[in-house]
Amino acid sequence: MVYVKDYDKKIMDYFQKRGALLACVTALASISAPFVSTAATQGTAGSTSTGTMNVQLTKGDAVRISDLQDISFAAGLGVPGRQIDDICIYSTTGSYTVTASSNGNGSGGPQFRMINATATEHVRYYVEYRDDTFSQNGDSLIHNIQSATYNNADQLSDNCSGGVNSRVIIEIDGPTLTAATPDTYSDVLTLLVQPI
Repeated sequence: MVYVKDYDKKIMDYFQKRGALLACVTALASISAPFVSTAATQGTAGSTSTGTMNVQLTKGDAVRISDLQDISFAAGLGVPGRQIDDICIYSTTGSYTVTASSNGNGSGGPQFRMINATATEHVRYYVEYRDDTFSQNGDSLIHNIQSATYNNADQLSDNCSGGVNSRVIIEIDGPTLTAATPDTYSDVLTLLVQPI
């Protein structure tokens, strides 16, 4: 009989501990879950009246590109050197991609193109991107193709506190420049930045 009583006691102790553990887990789950009622409640008439309403905010990711400058290549017989524009990238996630597109790319394909006023001739150019301001070389971008992910965006200030943290590098294509007739060639380069 003593053996049976001891066995029963062990079983009771086991289930009591399991019950205590379950109660503890349930309490923790209740604490960690946000306390939001399913709907507003309305007060009733009386000397005082109490009602409740939910207040909720969803903050989405945000990104900004700024401090861009127009680039102009001086007239000359030779192929001009590359030009660099240092810019600011802000992203709440710290990571982002860049998609560059050329208005002068009327025929499709990977080219960035500057065209003349009559759109009869063009000069190709290349776009590189760098997520710092230290190197003279960057990753080659392709017209309308999303870049790799960069991780050097400013997460605190949407204007980089007045500074810069990335750069765009423009280089003229020699063969198409040589073949083009004397004229003014231009393009609008669009940079689409998306948070990751």
